[in-house]
Amino acid sequence: MMSPDDFNRYFNRLIYNALDWDAEQYVTNFDIYEYTLNWESRNVYREGYLFMGLPTERSTAQPPRDFYIYILPPYLDKSKIGSAESDEVLFKFINNEEFHENLSLFAAASAMRQDAAEQNTKSIYGQKAENYRKKLQKWLNENKNTCFSVIDKGTEKTLIEATAGKSRLQPDLKSSIDLASSIALEDSFQAKYSDFPTFKNKITIENRAGVLERVIKSFAGKASQDVLEYLDSFSLIKDGKIDVSNSKYAMEIVKLVKDLPRQGVLNRSDFIEEIYGNSIVKNLNIELGYFAPPVLLALVYSGHITITLNDNKILSASNMELTARLGNVDMQEFKYISKPKEAAVREINKLLEILKLPIGLASNPKELEKGLDKILQASSDWAGKAINIKQVINNDFTLWGRTSCSTTFLRKLRK
Repeated sequence: MMSPDDFNRYFNRLIYNALDWDAEQYVTNFDIYEYTLNWESRNVYREGYLFMGLPTERSTAQPPRDFYIYILPPYLDKSKIGSAESDEVLFKFINNEEFHENLSLFAAASAMRQDAAEQNTKSIYGQKAENYRKKLQKWLNENKNTCFSVIDKGTEKTLIEATAGKSRLQPDLKSSIDLASSIALEDSFQAKYSDFPTFKNKITIENRAGVLERVIKSFAGKASQDVLEYLDSFSLIKDGKIDVSNSKYAMEIVKLVKDLPRQGVLNRSDFIEEIYGNSIVKNLNIELGYFAPPVLLALVYSGHITITLNDNKILSASNMELTARLGNVDMQEFKYISKPKEAAVREINKLLEILKLPIGLASNPKELEKGLDKILQASSDWAGKAINIKQVINNDFTLWGRTSCSTTFLRKLRK
C-alpha cells in the first residue's frame, strides 16, 4: 500500500514533467531547483529557487536569492504548511477523486515497472505508467486555474483569482505558476530593487549576454534600436543622442568622481560590493553587469570619466573604438575610474557635436590632442562632400544632355 510520502514523490515527478524542463536538483536528494522568474513590471528576470516541498526546507538552498516558490506536497498534514514570508509564494494543490485515482494508478504502474524482472513486463507497465502520466498532465493543464491555490502574504486565492483572470491566457502550468509568482512577489522585488530600471524589451537569462555585448560595441559604431531602448531605460538618451544629465544612474557616478581629490581615482570597492559572488552597485542595488555597459560607457563618451581596464588600457572619449573589442567581462572587471583633467572650451564641444563625434574629446587638452585626427578627418570628409556638390552645381545638373534644374534655382544654389 502506498504511503503519503510515496504519493507525494509521484506527484512531484508529475509536476516536474508538467513544468517541461530538464533542470537538475540543486541539492542532492531534495526536489529543489534553481529558477528564474520574469519581473513583469520591470521586464527583467530575477533568480531564486523552486521547491517541491515545504518552507521549512528553505535553509537547505544556499546562497540566499530573490524568491522562493513552493509547490506543496498534497498528501501531508496541512498544519505543517505555515505562512509565507514576503519573498515566498506557496502553491497548494486542491485534490479531487478523479486525480487521486489516476495518480494511484500511475504510481502503481511505475512501481510495478521498477520491480518487474522481465523486460517484456517492464515494457507493459512502463506503457501503462506513461498513459496515466499523459492523462494526469492533460488534467493539470486543463484545470490549472482552479486546482491550485496561491498562498501569499497571509492570503489564499485560487490561481485564477490571484492572477485576476490572466492565467486563462497562459498555455500551460509553468507559465501560469510564473505569472502568479511574479504578481505575488512584486512588492518584495520593489522593496529590494526600487531603483532598478524598467526595460522596454524583456531581458531573460538567455538573451542578456547578447544584449549587453551589443550595447558595448555600439559605442564604436551605430546603435541598433534595441540598444537605444536599453540605454533609454537608464535615461541616457535625449533627442536620439547620448545625454547623461537626466540619468540618476550616471549622476551617482558623476557625484563620486566630482568629490575625488586631484589625481584621485574611484576604485571598484568605492561603489561596488560583492554579495554571494555578484558585483552590486552599492547605492542603487543594481547588478554591475546591467549597469556598467550603458552607464559607464556613456560617461566615458560624454567626457565625464576615463576607465582603466584590467589590462591597464585606458578607455577615454578619444579611443571609443576600443569598445568594438571589449566584452561583458572587460566592463565588469575594470580596475578603477578617473576623472579627466579640467575641461575644454564650449565652442569645441559644439564643433564635435556638429561633426557627430564624442563630445568627451574636448574634456581636456590631452584628450583633444588624441582626438585631433578624428576632428580633421571628419572635417575633411565634410569638405569633400561640399566640393562634390559644388562641382555638380557648376555642371548645370545636366542629365542626358538636358538641364534638370531651372536657371533661377541654379543661380540661387551658386550663391
